[in-house]
Amino acid sequence: MEIFSGFNGKKIISGGTTSQIIARHLDKKIVPAVKNPHCYSKDEDGKTRVPPESFMEGADLAYEGIITLDAVSEMLQETDTYRRSEPAADKMVELFINSDRMLFLVGTRINEFYRDP
Repeated sequence: MEIFSGFNGKKIISGGTTSQIIARHLDKKIVPAVKNPHCYSKDEDGKTRVPPESFMEGADLAYEGIITLDAVSEMLQETDTYRRSEPAADKMVELFINSDRMLFLVGTRINEFYRDP
């Protein structure tokens, strides 16, 4: 929490549980961009789209983790341009592209929900 709160740069929180933990420890509130953040929209092929971002004082971006990271990975692998259709993923890509250096604080706990047996 000290590293996060004292960092003098752009801050992205990846993961709903991680966001809740950070908010609880820093006594902040997380405000979802929509009333029901678990109600994800779908594209024309029925594929689940990236969940909306949330807002927390002291963070530039807070969002659900793996689905958004997967979209960011796809966007960054595109050749010259990337699609601009997923607001949370678009914002993360913009932050990556406009950064000279990045520091990642990564937890080691496995989320059983996403574990592929």
